[in-house]
Amino acid sequence: MAALLRARIPIQSVNKRNCIESETRIELRNSALSIRRSIRSRPRRFLTQAASLPEVAKGVVKTRVYSYGAQGAVALGLLALVDAGWSGDWSRIGVWTIEQEAQARNIVQTIGCFHLFCAPTAAAIAATRGQDWLPAFAKTMAVGGLALFEVILRDGEERAVL
Repeated sequence: MAALLRARIPIQSVNKRNCIESETRIELRNSALSIRRSIRSRPRRFLTQAASLPEVAKGVVKTRVYSYGAQGAVALGLLALVDAGWSGDWSRIGVWTIEQEAQARNIVQTIGCFHLFCAPTAAAIAATRGQDWLPAFAKTMAVGGLALFEVILRDGEERAVL
């Protein structure tokens, strides 16, 4: 069976796009089968890599790219969505319709409810670790889940990057 998978199947098609798509599908199938074989042959290696995921996540949370880049992008995106939903400027100039602005308002309200859940959770976690709960609450209220993950994954003696 492995020999059949490695063999190239000649494609009899006039359309070049179909030829490329068929060859790509065959290559993807062959790659998936080789990954499956390697996982079956060495399952312990994949389990030990999965066990190091919390350490990797803690390392990512400590970076400035996460603290400033990702969380800043979320905060700016939320501010832009609030502006788009309530200002009326975007529908006035024809970028969005009134229905799209109403959808933006609904999205902001849903995200706000999620942040109302995340912020007290982050404050409680910070308080139980002996950290100042107010910065954790404020940052999580503005950014949401990303700041909550930062509070959860941060060690007790570390401070949040504000």
